[in-house]
Formats: sequence, C-alpha cells, structure tokens
Amino acid sequence: MGTEQLPGQTYEYVKYPAVRYHATEAPRTITSEAQEEKGWHDSPVKAAADLQKIQQKASDAAVKEKEAARKERAAAPPPDSDPDDTLPDPEEVTAEDLAQSAENFGVDIEGLTDEEAVAKVKAHIEENFDLSDGQVIDVVKTAGRYGVDIDGLTEDDAILKIVAYLEKRPETTPLNGDVPPEGGAVDTDKNESEPPSADGEQAPGPEIVDTPGPAVVIPSKSAVVKMKHADLYELAGKLLILLPSDPNAITRGEMITSILKIKEK
Repeated sequence: MGTEQLPGQTYEYVKYPAVRYHATEAPRTITSEAQEEKGWHDSPVKAAADLQKIQQKASDAAVKEKEAARKERAAAPPPDSDPDDTLPDPEEVTAEDLAQSAENFGVDIEGLTDEEAVAKVKAHIEENFDLSDGQVIDVVKTAGRYGVDIDGLTEDDAILKIVAYLEKRPETTPLNGDVPPEGGAVDTDKNESEPPSADGEQAPGPEIVDTPGPAVVIPSKSAVVKMKHADLYELAGKLLILLPSDPNAITRGEMITSILKIKEK
C-alpha cells in the first residue's frame, strides 16, 4: 500500500501483486519488487512493442544472410558445362593425359614438371584460342579423332580442314559410331554424285538419314562455329544428321563439321 500526492488530491494505490506482460511469454503475476525482471512490462502495449523489435531484428538478419549467400554465389566460378573443356588440376592429371594435351596443342613440355607443363599448355591455349564457349577443345578432339593435323591453324581453318578430310575419305560412319537399327539403314541419297567403290557399288554417303527439306536454312560458317551446343544439336537434327539420343554424347566440333559438310554441298 502506498500513497501518491498529486496537485489538489490524494489517493492510494496497490503496486503488488500486479500483472506483468512479456513479448514472448504469457502474462504473469508478481508479488514483490524482487520478482521484477528485465523484459516484463506493466502494459501489454509495451510488450507488443518489444515483440515487434524482436521480429524486425530476425527479419533483418535473414535478409543479410540471403544477401551474403547471393554474393558468395556470384563470386564463385561458374560450373563447367563440359568437364573436358579444360585441363584437370596438376594433381589429377596423368602423365599420359598431359602428354596427349601437349601434343594436341603442339606445346613442348620436355623437362618440365607436371605443374609447369599444365601452366604452359594453358598459357598456349589462352594466347591462341578463344575458349569462351568451349568450342576450340571440341575441334581439337575432333581433329585428333580423325588424325587431322591442325597445328598452327585458326579455329575456322581447322574446321574447314577437318571438313575437307571427311569429304575425301572413301567412306564415313555415323558420328556416334552406332550401327543403324535393323531395317533402318542409312539412306545415302542416290541423287548425290558419289564415286563408285571398287566392286561397282555406290560408296556410302555422309552421316545423314535423308536429304534435309528446303525449309532448313544453314547459317554462315562463322555463325555455325559460334552456335551453342544445344542449338547445334537442334540444327543437326533438322538436317537429319544421325545423332545419339543423349546430346552430351556428341561434341560441338563433330556437329559443326557435319553441318558445314552439308552446307558445302
């Protein structure tokens, strides 16, 4: 029991027991000053204000966490679409792989350590080729597959040389190496002027299952070379080039050479 003097009047009030309110806990009754604790208020409005501050603080923390995660993702290098587009780390590369890569690019690595050799090959690639879309590596793979020497050539010249080689070969096989399904032999298009083979039979034609319709327009050579993998796969399908069901089972270089081969005709 206590008293409080106000101007012109006197009244009595009871301080304890009294109900106190908290932002995150149920109201409770306290009986003495010793039970007063931080965070408890004599008004539910004050407790609600506390709760709003707590919620705002949690919201701000969540926003900061999301922003930090976004910046971390932006700073991280993009994943390689094709693991073969770049050389592996020095600790993962085998001596055979390293020697093959150096040979493909015409780089002398004799007497160098693995790390020095990888660095030299990478430097040669960066100085002489545009790897923005992974297309050079595909061309090199294709050239190696068919045994075409493209050392010292630009990418466009290398592609043209591969195309010329494929056109001169006595016979060709489907790009993915698969045998056409039974009853679905490759149509070599008898209207094409193919040179006869030694036994008088018509020599096999290019890797196409039929002559593409007139609605298919093949872009310029430079445009074809710059096309992305998915676009090349779609164009090759429209041109009726025999393709594997999995787009990743065929390289860009292989599709480019086949498309340009058809364009030359």
